[in-house]
Amino acid sequence: QYDSKGGYKNGKDYGNVLLGQHLEVTLSALTDCQLVIVARGNGGAIAALDGKSLEQVQKMDVSSSVINAIEPSKMPYVLHLEHVNVVQVDGEYVIQSPEGSYDTRLLLKRLAARLTVNWNYGVKDYKLRQLLVQSVPLNYSVVDKAENDGTYPLLVSQFTTLEVPVTDANAAAGTYSCWVPANARGE
Repeated sequence: QYDSKGGYKNGKDYGNVLLGQHLEVTLSALTDCQLVIVARGNGGAIAALDGKSLEQVQKMDVSSSVINAIEPSKMPYVLHLEHVNVVQVDGEYVIQSPEGSYDTRLLLKRLAARLTVNWNYGVKDYKLRQLLVQSVPLNYSVVDKAENDGTYPLLVSQFTTLEVPVTDANAAAGTYSCWVPANARGE
């Protein structure tokens, strides 16, 4: 939990929580605060955020080599709520929208999305030699810091191109899966 300027207020690593298990989160009553929630499906892929300011968290990167080693069912989920109120009601701390409503459904997003490319290439007298997946980041931000226009990832992020292995055996038809960032820019 962070104040409106990104100063650390409260937080805790809750360890392993089973699906469907009730979890009470420790928060402090605060108007116009920010919450960062990380469900680390792959254990150590994302370091603990305890005691770090929001600016420090926004500087945290996860290497693409770590991301690429994550099993599809264990990708970490992240949520950054920028403007919420935390109020105490009947002894419990609850999340409110800035307008004061109590709709607390939270939608966490995967740190990366799974992309699967299938091809069936059968052009006479032409052999598929190469398949490229371009603009894949070298590092993934746990919580992106938006640019002045509100977009992310940052334009200065470093990207690479993945060359999909195309062999004689799979030149006509094949499949390849990898992790890529969510399409946050809309292009």
